[in-house]
Amino acid sequence: MTSREYRLRYPECRDLLTKRLGEPAPGRIQLLTGPRQVGKTTLLLELADLFGEQAIYGARTRNPENHRL
Repeated sequence: MTSREYRLRYPECRDLLTKRLGEPAPGRIQLLTGPRQVGKTTLLLELADLFGEQAIYGARTRNPENHRL
């Protein structure tokens, strides 16, 4: 499978994640990646609102000041 097969537009991604997150436990781990400013956080917060108390939203951003090569 190539990485292009995983590229979805916002509505398609939202619908797929909504379906997967609605599956009974044990569920799947979902990883959402993408470039800056494409709507990742917006999508996850929208899903968190949809799932209510069942949802837990956590985010981690890399601090460039702490990143060393």
